[in-house]
Amino acid sequence: MYRCYLIAFMLIVFSCNSNGQNQNRSDTSNPKKTQKGMQNIDLYYWKEKANNYQKNNNGEGEVISTTPKYYYLKEEKNNILYEFTGDDSEGFSLVETKKAPNIYSNVNFYRSNGNLLYKFSTLTVNPKIVVGEHLEFSNDGKVIKRINYDEGFVRTPEEILAFIKNKKGEIFNDLTIIDRHNIDGKRFWHLEFLTTGTRIVQIYKLEDKTLQILSKQERDSDFLED
Repeated sequence: MYRCYLIAFMLIVFSCNSNGQNQNRSDTSNPKKTQKGMQNIDLYYWKEKANNYQKNNNGEGEVISTTPKYYYLKEEKNNILYEFTGDDSEGFSLVETKKAPNIYSNVNFYRSNGNLLYKFSTLTVNPKIVVGEHLEFSNDGKVIKRINYDEGFVRTPEEILAFIKNKKGEIFNDLTIIDRHNIDGKRFWHLEFLTTGTRIVQIYKLEDKTLQILSKQERDSDFLED
């Protein structure tokens, strides 16, 4: 069951473009050393924490057996939520998310030897949206690929949140969807959010540069409860 988390995460890493966020890519032709040098993770420390977490958060107090062993940990410390997942075959992810009103999660994905492979940020309301730069590292800590997922988009997530607030929409709600697309050079945002104090979900398609409303719909939130 827990293995599904890693599979979902890897789909995010490798298929962001297929989900509509196909930005222009800027690969580094001359890889350079990161400022902090090698970036790795103490896997022994995190595996032990994950073992204890799984023991204490399983209904019967037993760790579910998988091959290879799958590790899962969710821990809140100093107003930051840490989520550690993975196994010795596929690698490990560590996601750090500050509490609201923060809207970003910082994601580090590590090889099975603990060395950093990917580093990027996502939106908390849609982890499939990578914001800013997506960095890929060689095994010796050099940046070998750099993709700017904001390139070509004019509007920022903060401006989109301001639009939602102006429409009396709820942001930190399970029904909220914020997505952006680049199709044939046409960039737009897709929004769905619950109207505060109602059960009405507003659905908007906005042109990126001007935030012109390209389409608008409404539906009852009960639609998702059936």
